Amino acid sequence: MLTNRCSFSPRLMYWSEVGSNPQIERSGMDGSERKVVLTRGLSWPVSLSVDTLTDRIYWADEKLQCIGSVSLEGHNVRLLQLTEMPSPFSVMVFNDMVYWSDTKRRTIQVSHKNTGKNRKVLLKRPGQPFGIRIMHPLRQTNVSSPCEKLQCSHICLLAPGLSTGPRAGSTGPKAVCRCAAGLLLAGDGLTCSTLVDTTFLLLLSPTAVTQIYLSTIHNGVGLKRLPEHHIWSLPWVHQASGLDLAVQERNLYLADAAQGSVDLLKLSSSGLTPDSRVLNLQDDTVMALAVDWVTLNLYWSSRKQPDLHVTTTRGQHTAPLLQLGLQGTTSIALHPPTGRLCFTALGQVNVRSLPQVDCAFMDGRSQKLLWRKAVMPTSLLFSNKGTRLYWADIGAGVIDSILLDGSRYKQFKADPGLMSLTLAENVLLWSSLDKDVTRIWFSDGFQPKQLWFEVNTNVVALRVYSKTSQKGTNSCSEQNGGCSQLCLAYPGGRSCRCGRGYQPVDTKTCSPFPSLQCPEGSRACSDGSRCLPLTKFCNHQIDCLDHSDEIKCE
Repeated sequence: MLTNRCSFSPRLMYWSEVGSNPQIERSGMDGSERKVVLTRGLSWPVSLSVDTLTDRIYWADEKLQCIGSVSLEGHNVRLLQLTEMPSPFSVMVFNDMVYWSDTKRRTIQVSHKNTGKNRKVLLKRPGQPFGIRIMHPLRQTNVSSPCEKLQCSHICLLAPGLSTGPRAGSTGPKAVCRCAAGLLLAGDGLTCSTLVDTTFLLLLSPTAVTQIYLSTIHNGVGLKRLPEHHIWSLPWVHQASGLDLAVQERNLYLADAAQGSVDLLKLSSSGLTPDSRVLNLQDDTVMALAVDWVTLNLYWSSRKQPDLHVTTTRGQHTAPLLQLGLQGTTSIALHPPTGRLCFTALGQVNVRSLPQVDCAFMDGRSQKLLWRKAVMPTSLLFSNKGTRLYWADIGAGVIDSILLDGSRYKQFKADPGLMSLTLAENVLLWSSLDKDVTRIWFSDGFQPKQLWFEVNTNVVALRVYSKTSQKGTNSCSEQNGGCSQLCLAYPGGRSCRCGRGYQPVDTKTCSPFPSLQCPEGSRACSDGSRCLPLTKFCNHQIDCLDHSDEIKCE
């Protein structure tokens, strides 16, 4: 690996790869803007050297027994016309000459870098020559470094581009701060610190929940086993498929795909204790869920009811929220302090559409499409401030993020086997599946990913929580916003909603629908709001406000 400090191509590093796909690559010295420079005409490129005079990079290929060069952008390949070069190993360019070592002839030689003329043997000794370097003031000229002004707490790296930050100056090369393994970059972009001790990861497998404190990252990475952990079995659960946690109340909401249910469990130091059943859908499966940790309402979507619904904490009242004709809702994210929700879906029924990321107010109003370029989006998450969305595109093996106004899209390459994503402070954690091995990775989105640990366990979901991860209030915080049943927040206010079987008396209060006497050949919707002809039931067209005409259909 080598670096180039010349003004016309600053702060780049170059390296070669050998093996089945030999190539020469480059990136910023911070690892950003990675690019393949050359792939053709290579076999075993073992050494590189940048010629700052001609803006070219030279390489020695040991198997092809040659020295070649190419422009720094990967154009205009040339081979140096030299004979009898059995094993070139290391190459260096300085001014008009190219120098190389030959391990079979045990020599160090030199020739003109363009013509191959004036070839000489500079050194021949019994010892084996390998790497060579040229030391000269012209090769390492004194230049100012933006790292001197940036004041990183640990590591400062030069990067392509011009700095706009006040610490680095308005002009000149750019610098960025990075952290050693096990440390994470704080929001100021300068300071490296450890994770808050209260931050923990919940891993969900079909029959157990595992809790791991993120501070154990500092005890070791690349583990072939679980770090220090607590594991709680779920004997009453047949096939756990999703979870969410209200931290302050220690309420764990757990979906069971086999039973079509969502149970409320109490989390304590001694384990998990069943509290109540929030949902019991029968012949259906909850596909996505998220808890509003202010009201403890549960937002959810199921296989047969793929639109969004909301249910009070112990299942007393349920109301439809968004009726968009969605197909395959895969995840729901809430940000109660701002009253916003977003969701991912595979498309819309009877409409030729792509997978999508949508957002709305938490009362279902102001729905808008945010993104429609994903392959299979899931694991949707808000940033702590609620300004940025993250999701895992498991179809493309990437982690995407975007601001809520649709700007500043970012992409982070994860793994082809990407399965699930979560967010801790400014750290991404995700799982990948390779055959029967689940691996847990982490990164701050700037530094290369690091493997935390791997297990031979099917991890169906992972989520991160801490004592500080659910802070803030909204208009539903006090006395359920004055609502008798469901209080649903929106930016700057709240809406009261009645559950199925109830109708609004005023803007806050609900009362039961009067019992309907439906004529022969018709039935009432489950919420008692109207009678419908029997032909309207199970006809794949929703007619009841509570969707009950399309529930329990064979």
